Amino acid sequence: MPSENYQRAQAFIEEVEKERNQDSEERERFIREFFGGKREGKSPRPFENSSFLFSRSYPNDNGMRPFSGINFWCSPDINIVPLSNTSSPTTDLKAGETYFLRCVVRNNGDVIVPSAKVEFYLVDPSLGFNTLYAEKLGVCEAWINPYSSDEVALKYTVPADQSGHKCLFARVFSFSPPDYPEDVYALDPTTDRHTAQKNLNIVSLEETTSFPFQVILSELEPFIIQFKPMDTLEVVQHLQWNASDFRPLDFSKHVHSLQMYSREENLEINQERAGYRIDFKPTRIRIPNRRGRIFGCFERLKSLKRSRFEQFERYTTSNKLKFTLDLSQLPYEKGIAGGFHIVAQSLKSEKIIGGISLIII
Repeated sequence: MPSENYQRAQAFIEEVEKERNQDSEERERFIREFFGGKREGKSPRPFENSSFLFSRSYPNDNGMRPFSGINFWCSPDINIVPLSNTSSPTTDLKAGETYFLRCVVRNNGDVIVPSAKVEFYLVDPSLGFNTLYAEKLGVCEAWINPYSSDEVALKYTVPADQSGHKCLFARVFSFSPPDYPEDVYALDPTTDRHTAQKNLNIVSLEETTSFPFQVILSELEPFIIQFKPMDTLEVVQHLQWNASDFRPLDFSKHVHSLQMYSREENLEINQERAGYRIDFKPTRIRIPNRRGRIFGCFERLKSLKRSRFEQFERYTTSNKLKFTLDLSQLPYEKGIAGGFHIVAQSLKSEKIIGGISLIII
């Protein structure tokens, strides 16, 4: 038979366990009500030991990738402002002047990022982007707390060879905690939350009637370039810092008259109802055999063993293609502003290669 002291100890242990269970239930109920809000019966979201760095590609961007059907080339988190007037963003860089390149970095993860890195790249107006064809301007750092954001700024003085209309890219990443971009070279905001771009250009028809741009491809495949007009509200939004100086105009009736040309020799450009279709011309190559003879005829090459000649034709064009857009057919009147998007889309995968927003004043 248990002693009296043993019975008292057993009763005390049972009372402590009962109180502990009650406290645990009360704590769980309190946490659920406090953090769960109206999510009755649901426990709080589990802690994730990682960061979630990104910069927005569109106003309601939460960093989830991939996405499609959204204009991603005018990030609201990227701006270029002159040092002399920090309240007036611009995309027209003038030689010898100093600018602040700004980017807002966001962290939707549960872990602090004590040293988030932001790389800035400057390139001519481009559809598609690759770091091999741009100039890396520098890197900034920032401390980003969980579920917060911070803005970094890079001071940049424009040399003579970098003046004019430019496209600015920013790429954010972290070594600790590890939060890396998807690709070292290709920067695609539709698949990589670490990348954002500002590809907005404001062109005055008083100064020029042409707009040069380039298309950078990851693979040489047929694509189409389209001109999509902006509505008046979108024009005002892009001209937010001086919208009161202009009256917006809808270019829907005028974008179909735009003419585009290129000096690339190995391109076939055909104007269609949907836009300009771009195809590549296959080029014959002359391959020497072991004795040094030159075969310029495909019929003879096809008769040779595939082990010696696996490919009989190739594309001789680089992945960077230059085009010029003629703006002389657009209506011009002082105080009028209109706009449209230049969009390149792959005909094979139907993926948007890139876009440029163009405001005409």
